[in-house]
Amino acid sequence: MLVLPLLYAFSCEKEKEVKPKEEEPTVDTTPTVQKVVEEIVILHTNDMHASINNFARLSFIVDSIENLYPTVYLFSAGDMFSGNPIVDMHEVKGMPMVDLMNDVGYDLATLGNHEFDYGQAILNQRIEQATFPVICANLVVETGELKPLNPFHQFTTPKGNKITVLGLLENFGNDHIPATHPLKVVGLKFENAIPTALKYTYLASQSNVFVLLSHLGYEYDVYFAGQVSSFQAIIGGHSHTTVSSMKVVNSSMITQAGSNLKYLGEIKLKLEDGKIINKTYKLINLNSKGGTNAQLATKINQYNDNPVFKEVIGTATESFGGKEELGSFFCDGLTHQEGIDMAFQNDGGIRIGSIAQGDITMFTIFALDPFGNTLLSLEMTTNEIRSLIKSGFYNGSIGLRVSGINYTVVYQNGAVTDIKLQHYDGSFLDENKTYKVGISDYIYNSSQFEHQYKPTSLGITTAEAIIQYLRSAKTISYKGVKRTFVENK
Repeated sequence: MLVLPLLYAFSCEKEKEVKPKEEEPTVDTTPTVQKVVEEIVILHTNDMHASINNFARLSFIVDSIENLYPTVYLFSAGDMFSGNPIVDMHEVKGMPMVDLMNDVGYDLATLGNHEFDYGQAILNQRIEQATFPVICANLVVETGELKPLNPFHQFTTPKGNKITVLGLLENFGNDHIPATHPLKVVGLKFENAIPTALKYTYLASQSNVFVLLSHLGYEYDVYFAGQVSSFQAIIGGHSHTTVSSMKVVNSSMITQAGSNLKYLGEIKLKLEDGKIINKTYKLINLNSKGGTNAQLATKINQYNDNPVFKEVIGTATESFGGKEELGSFFCDGLTHQEGIDMAFQNDGGIRIGSIAQGDITMFTIFALDPFGNTLLSLEMTTNEIRSLIKSGFYNGSIGLRVSGINYTVVYQNGAVTDIKLQHYDGSFLDENKTYKVGISDYIYNSSQFEHQYKPTSLGITTAEAIIQYLRSAKTISYKGVKRTFVENK
């Protein structure tokens, strides 16, 4: 009688033990991580050479892009000056260019070689006028007037990404100086680009985007990218190259936007958690029709309204162009000066591509020759003249145009073997005679050639000599004129 209740109690207890419990549903309490995404737009120009007429269009486009994207920067890769008399011969040299760049809202610029054309004191003034920083890493101020510049500049975007920009300037000329008048860079030293850049590659680890703002030229940028892999983008200048589609070398995007403010480069970088996940590039044609900034258009018209440059000083009976024809005209202006037997001008100092048929104004001449170089007379033997011509001959190509004679460079197996000097009638120059040769002080100071005498300054600029010649000639024609030849053997 007592056993049954105990067994019953035990069995009931065992049933409770094996009965499964109902589990409560689990809840994932891990917080969701939101990725930080930012699209950065870098707009850029280079080699504007004082071309101001497209600034109203540039301003409109920049404003339009800034309305679409919250993070936009505008950079210049050098050579802001030299090429437009309105800017270069303004009572405050270069001022209109920086004034308009300030208005558009440039964020950064690097130096180009033509930034030195006005001299170091004026360059200091233009840099002080700018509301944007000007950088250059391979410039060392030793005893020069120029104030030292920062080598790089860093931006912090609204979402905390770091963009670091390093500036570099070419120094490929004689004595390792940029392509400007040597006397304008006295007291300055220019270090080589790649060793300089390597000093700053540590910045890559401190940046989400590392950019080189380069005034080295497109071909050198490509070479540079093969040697230094730290930069996500190389924004170039100096060679006036129009890079219309994205070029990537060793992970570096290489860009350049032509010259004379014809194009605006646009780089878009998409970052996710500080890493670039996509990049695109395109050129925007600033000559295309579209909206403009009316206020800037008015200011540009005011700058352009200078009656001095509108004066007609001669007439071209037909259009002519190219280094040969323009150079012949240029040099005839120099030989027009009393006592000059022949004259030479370097191709790099011929700054326009053609002269149209019809009236020739003061503006045209100062656009052709904007640098204000002084005309020198130098007594030279025929062999010294050959040395001068050879100094301007590069890789089978003529580099000096001439007046007063014709010359032929004999080129064989990559070397100059002879230079024939002839009068216009075909007779050869007297080998025992010396001649008075007209050249600019730029050629004299930047070229390496033989000469035993010191030059004499004629007290005028080369542009003034051309103007005097044109006023005297009244009508000119240079179509088909050729005075320099290469004979390949």
